[in-house]
Amino acid sequence: MNANIGLLVWLNHFAGASVFGDFIINFFARWFQYFVVIGACIFLFLHHDTFTEPNPISRFVFRLKEVFSFFSAAILALTIVALLKEFFGVARPYLGISEVHPLFLIGGFDSFPSGHATFFAALATTISMYHRIVGRVFWVCLACIALARVIAGVHTPVDILGGIILGVSIAMIFAHFGEEFRMVAKTHKNL
Repeated sequence: MNANIGLLVWLNHFAGASVFGDFIINFFARWFQYFVVIGACIFLFLHHDTFTEPNPISRFVFRLKEVFSFFSAAILALTIVALLKEFFGVARPYLGISEVHPLFLIGGFDSFPSGHATFFAALATTISMYHRIVGRVFWVCLACIALARVIAGVHTPVDILGGIILGVSIAMIFAHFGEEFRMVAKTHKNL
């Protein structure tokens, strides 16, 4: 048994240990993502001086562009993940490893790379570029989601790692080509 499968089996043994534990794992694996996305939107729209500056409409439009920029990288990452999942066709762990007992069934041959890890790594990376401290919160959210999905038995650690590497790479490439937006952000900050 390799380290990837060994770690998966060890983490998956926590699933099914208690009703409360399963509720927590299920929440982070399936539902927490929606709170993270809503939290990101709320933060990006309402942080700092959105409504206290002399021209709040201008600042709000700028925030809307910022949200669009951040989520564009994440959505691009999801698009690339969908193509890669079709190309690789890796089975979910519970389909090929008898020791894995999933908390819920999802997908089939679409395990690698993890779409959740890719999306939230891209989002955390782009937010970290502009808001370093808050970006750390989003990295912690990514860790909670990713760990829960491994414990739930729907991804292996390599699926998660591949998704994180892909998400960070796409966000960095997107940021490189979006440098013009960053320059606008710096000049707008002085308003």
